Amino acid sequence: MRFHCEQERLTAALKAVLPAVPSRPLVVTDAGILLSGADGHLEVAATNREIAIQCRVGAHVAQPGEVVLPARTITDLVALMDVERVDVALDDKNVLELRCRRTQAHVRGWGVDEFPVLPEPAGEPVARMEADALRDGIGRVIYAASPDPTRTSLCGTLMQFAGEQVTLVAADGFRLALCTVPLVAPVVEPFDLVVPTQGMRTLQKLLQKNRNDDEVSIALSEGRRHVIFEVGDVVIGCQLGGKYPDYHAIVPQKWDVRAVADRGALLAACRTARALSEGSLRIEFAPPGQIVVSSTSVEAGEGKTELEATVEGACFEPAERVCPATVGSVEGVHPEPVAGAEAGVMLNVRYLADAVTAVAGKQVAITASIPDGGQYSPVLVQPVNVEGQLGLVMPMQSR
Repeated sequence: MRFHCEQERLTAALKAVLPAVPSRPLVVTDAGILLSGADGHLEVAATNREIAIQCRVGAHVAQPGEVVLPARTITDLVALMDVERVDVALDDKNVLELRCRRTQAHVRGWGVDEFPVLPEPAGEPVARMEADALRDGIGRVIYAASPDPTRTSLCGTLMQFAGEQVTLVAADGFRLALCTVPLVAPVVEPFDLVVPTQGMRTLQKLLQKNRNDDEVSIALSEGRRHVIFEVGDVVIGCQLGGKYPDYHAIVPQKWDVRAVADRGALLAACRTARALSEGSLRIEFAPPGQIVVSSTSVEAGEGKTELEATVEGACFEPAERVCPATVGSVEGVHPEPVAGAEAGVMLNVRYLADAVTAVAGKQVAITASIPDGGQYSPVLVQPVNVEGQLGLVMPMQSR
């Protein structure tokens, strides 16, 4: 194989595929980057057998060929060559020669026989969407995805394609995030995909870096074992997860108390509470115009922040006795709250801050329901006047 190409573009391609190189490879070739040159371009690829990243680079290929090279070595060498053009030649012993103006280097590589097979599309793309919309959607849910690979049912993001939109859902057992993203064109039939968390984060970083690309195309491999995202000259293939749990069962369909507050002020209150307690905070709903965010720590002390808010709905008395006259909202009808009573719920401070951060708009609505017994169900965090987005946080304790 012999080719030459621009140093800057080759460096960018090598760095783009590095996230797919495993830190603990099963075999030595897994820790390598595949270079293959043919038909006026160079293909750069890496995989950890769960995700694969491929990048195409324009090059003048005098002789086609392919080789697997140690990932970090080849990336560092090319990046350090301070020239516009790099000349590359591969001999019959898989030794790659790099030449530039004053530098010459030889890198020992391996044959491609043991390099993992890269996923390929089985047909035409099954969906397309705007890159900006998908980037925004991933950013609003990925924080809730479980990072624990042993929790196979939750270690991923659910993508539900139906009609002209895809619904993204991520959860870790303590919180959940949902966001809908419009498609460029409606899908032929509804289908679901579960993309591993690592693959979704890799796609997110690619979309953040390549902001000039307009569309993302999504295709499936043979047997639907992999999903393949194509963004410009970069292709990311992810091994699909299994069946995702039914999240509809834990999303409350009604609420008993609702507060609308300034998003920035609530986020600042969360940060203040976190400075005192890394574990939890308490939100008290005080109709008609205030919520109180407080935290207590035996070691650090205690504090609270009072925020202006629009509070409506039912609450219960401080003695933890449920007041039947104020509980039981049906179809949006909410009785008047008890005068002087306050309702409060304890939440994980980081989980609430993450949910508020992900919300779009300047205002945020926090809603909760009080079923029989006085214990809060999951708390919803939603933007105001924005459809198709919500965050859900499980309560730690209520009073």
